[in-house]
Amino acid sequence: MHKNEASPNTRAPGNHLLVLLCSVTFVVLVATILSVTGRGMRVPERESLSVNDGRPVALAAETLEKKYGWIITYETRPMPTRAKWLTLLKKSAGRV
Repeated sequence: MHKNEASPNTRAPGNHLLVLLCSVTFVVLVATILSVTGRGMRVPERESLSVNDGRPVALAAETLEKKYGWIITYETRPMPTRAKWLTLLKKSAGRV
């Protein structure tokens, strides 16, 4: 055996403690992340949402944001003006 090599029996006991400490830290970190994100062993629940509003997607998004704290973004198509609606109705009736 060379002078610089340590035999297995003379290793510093601190290495075992360091490995144990790292292992415990990792387990605690994973457990904390799972509990905070709610992705533990829970079975996902199925829910339904019914809204009655002129802008149903907006109301549904607002309801889910309030209930779960999520941020929901979406885009709506621009609604035609009253004049545009009348023009479209006349075209569909064959009057224009």
